[in-house]
Amino acid sequence: FYLYLMLYVFMKNRNIILIIVDSFLSFVALYAAFFLRFEFVIPKSVIEIFFSWIPIFMASQVVVFSFSGLYARIWRYTSLFDLYAIISASFTSSVIAFLFIFFSMGSELYPRSVLLLYFIFNTFLVISSRMFVRVYFTHYHKDVSNQGVSKKKVLLLVGAGKTGEKIAREIRNTSNAPYQIVGFVDDDPNRMTGKIHGYSILGNTRSLDDLKPLY
Repeated sequence: FYLYLMLYVFMKNRNIILIIVDSFLSFVALYAAFFLRFEFVIPKSVIEIFFSWIPIFMASQVVVFSFSGLYARIWRYTSLFDLYAIISASFTSSVIAFLFIFFSMGSELYPRSVLLLYFIFNTFLVISSRMFVRVYFTHYHKDVSNQGVSKKKVLLLVGAGKTGEKIAREIRNTSNAPYQIVGFVDDDPNRMTGKIHGYSILGNTRSLDDLKPLY
């Protein structure tokens, strides 16, 4: 039954690597939950329970994540809305796995605190994996289409408010953008010497003529 569910999800999704990663993270989270619950030494009497839970939690995670639309998202653009979706899907998959175990094994044959620990570890690991993808593409990935391009145009953004922040974020996250941001200018004295996405606020609009020769 579990294999059928996972094969169905595999057939419906192209992002096989991410599905494999989520299955592995579910395994790691479950192992960490048992490991911490039993103070770093899992008793032999509990090992059988651990192995019997692995396919339940892995299948629940992959299926719920699939039907929640998590595999349709482009993780290089991970946002807070995506993180909320991960927390919700992780909670749902944990509850489904718990209910399956409760009705199939009863309420006295397993350490219930493991279920809470699993949810915490699993949510943390899945969020971390998505954030790793975003950090990689925004800070380390170099688009091959941008290689050989002539020197980028220097850009000094006027205004360090919401619009300026969005422009800076978009350029920073686009590896083949033809611009190189050097900083901001803003007339709000409360923003002086501040930074946005690593770019300094260099002065106010009256200092534009002084800054132009520097760049």
